[in-house]
Amino acid sequence: MNKPTGDRPPLRTWPTAPDTIVRCLVDYGFSIETAGGFLLRIGSEFSFKTSNGVRHELDPAKEPAFLGPALSIARTTLTAGFANDAGALHVEFANGSEIDVPANDRYEA
Repeated sequence: MNKPTGDRPPLRTWPTAPDTIVRCLVDYGFSIETAGGFLLRIGSEFSFKTSNGVRHELDPAKEPAFLGPALSIARTTLTAGFANDAGALHVEFANGSEIDVPANDRYEA
């Protein structure tokens, strides 16, 4: 499995078991909610790789329609997530999609 970019090792990993995504929310952030009650909110620019390998650079603070590719994770399963103490985040999904969020000093890890 991949880990967040940068020199620091993962600080946190999740889930302990695969968890189905039941909701994606777009406002001034991009949020993912799972059946198990896990909620992930991304409030800064992130990279989304589709299940067929196409990478999109997305910014939830800009035009909401541009987040469309990331909605393809709805009803799939979150299989792995890694965050390091610098604040970088990497999330993997059962359909092969991935999200990478670089560390950002404006947000907590």
